Amino acid sequence: MRGVVGRSHPHQSIGLRLSLWTSFALIGFMLAAVAADAGPLDSPGAQNDYAAGRRPSPEMEPYSKYVLQFGLDEIADFFAVQRKQAPARGKSDPQALSRGATLASQCAACHGAHGDGDAFRAVPALQGQPAAYLKAQMDLFKGNKRKLEDAEQDKTKKTMFKGLDAADFTDLAAYFATLK
Repeated sequence: MRGVVGRSHPHQSIGLRLSLWTSFALIGFMLAAVAADAGPLDSPGAQNDYAAGRRPSPEMEPYSKYVLQFGLDEIADFFAVQRKQAPARGKSDPQALSRGATLASQCAACHGAHGDGDAFRAVPALQGQPAAYLKAQMDLFKGNKRKLEDAEQDKTKKTMFKGLDAADFTDLAAYFATLK
């Protein structure tokens, strides 16, 4: 009965040790990558709600966990060199756009008159975002499945959304998606 594989065949011993060493080194590097800070944007001011499960999204969760593991700077560098592609534009219902423009006046106080956001206050731009994405986010806010870090802004948004329904969200999303 053989106790150790390597004692009967010296080549197996070297290969086994090398394989084990490589496996341990790889595991060590992976653990170090997870524990390492991903860069200055991953400071407490840039919370990753998708990865933490505070903002559910089957589309974004895997990518946000990837960011935590491999680093925001490397991923940002990759996307910085990519060409921007114009989203596919479908036919827009003029009445829906008109209703959306009327409803959007409520959004102007935070997101700006043209939905261009306010980076200083960490308010995102809505203009040009895909309509389906915007509608999904509005649904999450209305259903209390998404919160803003600023409690006052969160309260304001929830109050504004109380009187709106799914058709209103569709019209708002269509309007903001058409803005450039």
